[in-house]
Amino acid sequence: MPIVPRDTWGLDDRYDLGALLGEGTMGQVWHARHLDLDRSVAVKTLRSGLLAGDLGGRQHEEMEEAIERFRREARLLARLDHPGIPKVYDARVRSGPGVSYIAMEFLLGENLEQVLSRRKLLPVMEVLSIGEALCDILEHTHDFPVIHRDIKPTNIMLTEDERVVLLDYGVAALFGAAHRRLTIGARVLGSFCYMAPEQFVQGSPVTVRSDLYSLACVLYELLVGAPPFEGAPAEVMDCHRHRTPPSPRLLRAEIPPVLDDLLLKALSKHQSNRPASARILRDRLTEIRWQLMELSPAQGSGRAQIPPPVVAPLRPQEALSVEARIGQAQALFDEGYLNAACLEFGMLAAELTADGQDPGDIVVECQAKAAYCRMRQGYEEEAAKSLRALMDLLLTTRPSDDDVLVEIRCYLGLALESMGQTNSAFEELAAPYSALTRRIGKDAALTVEVRSALNRIRRSL
Repeated sequence: MPIVPRDTWGLDDRYDLGALLGEGTMGQVWHARHLDLDRSVAVKTLRSGLLAGDLGGRQHEEMEEAIERFRREARLLARLDHPGIPKVYDARVRSGPGVSYIAMEFLLGENLEQVLSRRKLLPVMEVLSIGEALCDILEHTHDFPVIHRDIKPTNIMLTEDERVVLLDYGVAALFGAAHRRLTIGARVLGSFCYMAPEQFVQGSPVTVRSDLYSLACVLYELLVGAPPFEGAPAEVMDCHRHRTPPSPRLLRAEIPPVLDDLLLKALSKHQSNRPASARILRDRLTEIRWQLMELSPAQGSGRAQIPPPVVAPLRPQEALSVEARIGQAQALFDEGYLNAACLEFGMLAAELTADGQDPGDIVVECQAKAAYCRMRQGYEEEAAKSLRALMDLLLTTRPSDDDVLVEIRCYLGLALESMGQTNSAFEELAAPYSALTRRIGKDAALTVEVRSALNRIRRSL
């Protein structure tokens, strides 16, 4: 049923409402035309059930909360600027009589639920590309910092101009408010099949890793045709909190083992076991996609069975110097082949140690870079333990501004930030920052990464 009275279909004498495009938790979305600009727009209006009638007591509180969420959604969308997020053109949010609405970019395409209803399953390579695009969107929103909290197929659109767009920020929140349970009255907001375990528990922190859990649920469904858990709401909630989902590879044999492992890691019950950020998850998806492309370009169709993607490390050659091998490992890292780079750095360090050589900083640097690769792959706790051991060893013999020690301390700080240990991370990153800038320059990749991490931590404190 339309939520806008028939005599007000010309909103504020600015928009002429047309077809109903869809409905969400709190609103309906209409195709409309901006009368002055003669431009197609999408207009989201607040649901009539939350506004109509003489409300009192609890109903009035629910209405006020719904209006506040609607106002927050409009303001969040106005702040975000990414091709994967709809642009906002206009908004009117009213506490009294009248229709509250948000006018935004009109998109042509299908949401993922519609895509799955036609195609049942998507090719592995297409799922990887969609996952990368969504991670890129989430990296942008998390940097603000905003958590979406309602990632599901109906909120993800594939447009006719081949964009992936994340819709509906009606239950999104700034990090500082993200611990609150999503409710209107007694109803939990969000979609049970795609919600992280912590979203069902009052007072549990909801973080960027909660969004990554929901994203993993969506990618799981794109690959096997169903989300990890289905059933009655109470059953689904219990499964998300206490049960391990079936391995996607058991349901579809062509899924590469490395992708199977990554999805199950992202679906971990404990947030600390999931990838630490959207960037890390995107890098892993990109690495897997490139590995599959190297194995066989024809596998992009998704019809042939894909063998386990393995990128072998570069093997040492007699004519290849240690410096050249380090350069090759660094090139692998720069291109996103984190597994291969980690293996090469680790193998080089082990060989030099076994040979009884005294290579100075080379072994320590290789060990540190191998640990950094592991951190970028999402194994931040393992990486932090290795980096801490290296740092403690070097502090007994070297000054605090030693070049290698500075680099290791920065790696450790980045790992700690990924683990959510912001105070410790800030201490490890801030202390060596000046020395790092003098050593490699303010525009070097590591310096930029450390500076960005420090800024993120400052915003969160």
